[in-house]
Amino acid sequence: MKILNNERLKLIESYIKNGKDISSLLEGYSLKNQSFARAIIKTLNRYNEDLSGTNFAYCTIGENDTETNLSGCNLKGCNFKRAKFLGRTIIRNADVRNCNFHDTDLNHFEYQNSDFRGGVFCGCVLKIGTDAGQGAIVDSGLIELLKKGWILK
Repeated sequence: MKILNNERLKLIESYIKNGKDISSLLEGYSLKNQSFARAIIKTLNRYNEDLSGTNFAYCTIGENDTETNLSGCNLKGCNFKRAKFLGRTIIRNADVRNCNFHDTDLNHFEYQNSDFRGGVFCGCVLKIGTDAGQGAIVDSGLIELLKKGWILK
């Protein structure tokens, strides 16, 4: 993987400001610790890559009727605050610890065997109790937050 240089980063920034898809600008480059906040990324398929620390806040990722696959990736510490995932997203066997999913719709996620401990899920939509998350690791505190205000009998 190549490292994003200043020239490429400036081009990406101009695409983001103009609402253009940056997918082609990311191909073959490491995304680790970069910021793509508010970007449109129609194609983001990475396997077993280190994407840790990347800022995807407010991004639109994927397209309707397509698949985004980040299986096996290190997504530790990524920011997906209010990111919009279109189509189907697969994040199996991934390290997703300490990620921010505040106000993110993860309803069309498959996250089997992924580790979500330490994550922020305030206002998040997440399918639970289905095979979509079988084997996922979460903090016990997440379950306590879900139960807060409920009347259990």
